[in-house]
Amino acid sequence: MNNPNRKEPSDQPRKKLPRLMEPETEKSDKSLPRTSGEGYRVMLFNDEDHVLQDVVIQVAKALRCKLEQAVTITLAAHHKGRAVVTITTESDAKRIADVLREIDLVVNVDPV
Repeated sequence: MNNPNRKEPSDQPRKKLPRLMEPETEKSDKSLPRTSGEGYRVMLFNDEDHVLQDVVIQVAKALRCKLEQAVTITLAAHHKGRAVVTITTESDAKRIADVLREIDLVVNVDPV
């Protein structure tokens, strides 16, 4: 059938859409992100006790970030088992971890 509203394909190349970046997540500590030896990594681990919505809200609260960023981090932890929430100063890392632990999320804070 012919659809009068359908546009014919053009000869011009399609525009590339921007690629979404995922937070850094890995299976082994050897390949986790490293910095110049300064800072602390906050790692969020997946669990089966929390619904995704609750985790997203808590990540957004802890990081003081937009929900979109919190969703990205939460889904990475959900699908890959863990996700780097952030790398920051020791005091900020401890504050972020404490906020995440308010609802009993499993997190680690380690120097990088």
